Amino acid sequence: MIENQTQKSSYIWLVLIIVLSMTALFSAGFDHDVVYYGLFLMAFIMGITTILYKEAIELNGIAFVFSLFILWSFVSLIWSISPIRTVIEGIQLISFLLIYLLTKKLSQEGLGKLIKVLLLVTGGIALLGILEYLFVSGSRIHATFTNPNPFGIYMVMIFLMSLALSLRSKSKGYMIFSIIFLSAVFLSGSRASMGALAVALIIPFFGIDKSELKSSIIRFAIIFVSAFVFSQIALYASVYIRENVFVDKSFLESITRSSSFVTSSLKGRLEFWRVAFDLFKNKPVLGYGNGTFFSAYYIEYGMNEWYSRFTHNHYLQMAAEIGAVGVGLFLLFLWTSFKDVIHNAKQSEKPIFFWGMVAGLVAFLLHIGVDFSWNFPAVTMLFFFFLGVTTREDAKAPLKLNKTVSLIGLVFIILVTGWQLGSTKLYMKALDLEQTDSLEAALELTQKVNDIYPISPFGQSYESELLFNRYLSAKNEEDLKASFVVMEKAIGNGPYDAGTHSKMARLYKQTGDYDNAEKHLLIATKYSAYVLNSFIDLSNLYIENGKNGLAEETLLSALERAPFAIKRAPENERESVVDSVAIIHLTLANLYTQAGDQEKVQDQVNQLIELKEEYPFLDKYFK
Repeated sequence: MIENQTQKSSYIWLVLIIVLSMTALFSAGFDHDVVYYGLFLMAFIMGITTILYKEAIELNGIAFVFSLFILWSFVSLIWSISPIRTVIEGIQLISFLLIYLLTKKLSQEGLGKLIKVLLLVTGGIALLGILEYLFVSGSRIHATFTNPNPFGIYMVMIFLMSLALSLRSKSKGYMIFSIIFLSAVFLSGSRASMGALAVALIIPFFGIDKSELKSSIIRFAIIFVSAFVFSQIALYASVYIRENVFVDKSFLESITRSSSFVTSSLKGRLEFWRVAFDLFKNKPVLGYGNGTFFSAYYIEYGMNEWYSRFTHNHYLQMAAEIGAVGVGLFLLFLWTSFKDVIHNAKQSEKPIFFWGMVAGLVAFLLHIGVDFSWNFPAVTMLFFFFLGVTTREDAKAPLKLNKTVSLIGLVFIILVTGWQLGSTKLYMKALDLEQTDSLEAALELTQKVNDIYPISPFGQSYESELLFNRYLSAKNEEDLKASFVVMEKAIGNGPYDAGTHSKMARLYKQTGDYDNAEKHLLIATKYSAYVLNSFIDLSNLYIENGKNGLAEETLLSALERAPFAIKRAPENERESVVDSVAIIHLTLANLYTQAGDQEKVQDQVNQLIELKEEYPFLDKYFK
């Protein structure tokens, strides 16, 4: 029996380190399939251990309440304005729960091994970010993550754990790790991460004997000064390596970015929070569906430069997405977690990294109040791992699920995850088939996928386009009719998606139904924020129908958004956006020429000349 327990524990720690490491290494799991593969692995191992060792899955208060939270998130599918995102976000929540449940099953030996490997892996990620700073960018680092802010709080959480080890151990290795992690935090330039660190920094010192407190403070001072000096050296070394002439800002300015705090970070966040609060007021009880803020944002767009996929405050984002019920369940989860952490803190025997992990939990919960780190699975998985370690001793007897219920639940998780991942892969296969001129095969595959996965606006709009293409070649009215029916389904799964409405408008326009084309383009412009394509399409429709006055009104509305569109465009897309703005000016100039208003013609030309001074490639319009 002891041999079986040891073997089972070795499986668990290996599974956890694989999932935690691989998720961190592949874009932190952000919009990445690694989350699904990790979930498959965890569910499979839990199923195997349930069958072989006849162990019940145990749900303590934390796991039970979080399960209710997950259930409510999936229930929101009923009214979700983006069912596909609700499913994706729900699957991520399940992965967090399984991380917690597996962590609770770890033996002390397995936990020790996992911590050592985790330090090595995250140390490698931190070093990669530092090398990135030295040799590539010289700017905010993010290593294997896609954004410096989630990377920053991830490093803060790991640093707080390693700091607790450094304060209680004479090992210099832990101090070296701590210096590396703190240096990575500094070089990430994440102000919110550093703020969360400052608040949580006292916690790793909890429980240290008074006789050891002085030496612990000295160790921390050595770590902090070393990381600060190393980061300063890295700044100048990066400049030298990349052969720049001078450093244009101090190290403190480079890590705090104080000049952009009010003009960018604060103003943007205040606008995101306003939108989230207004959305919550619209639907205070139920919200718009889990994971839907990105789409619901357009409902309360404030006609400014600000748009974000995330609220930069997860508590407000939950309020907008899953309403007061969802927020209430999440707060209950936090309260249950708090009570269990306190219960474990009172135990006489605790691992030496216990208070470091508690500090990591606090830092994370602070950070998600001002940023979107919850939506980076690697960071949130680390939170649930820390939570599992710091609540290993249950205050009350857990709820034990019998073998049958446990296996049914695990099989359901595998099926839902496979449904989501498999459908996405099949859509990609259909796209490949179309590229090889296999229109019929692409259409047949897409229709089959849509039958079993009827929540994807992408899949349905793609099927509609394939049907319409077949109609154009075969002139089968049934294809035309089916094309409209499927596109309506796509709109039903994404009612605030401007792109889908624009696709429907193109269908109507190509069949000569200009009234319905106008209707959907008007909806598209309403939910486009500062994306200009829908405005251009609508103005072209008006011009083709001789409605030059409405075309002018639409184009002028687009120009109001043009500065925001240019400013917020990704670097690799900016030229295209600027070109669209130039076309708007030229179209307006042409309309004014037809109307004989030379003053307005000249005004548009002058604006285009000003734009050309900043973007010389527009000179092509003056030849």
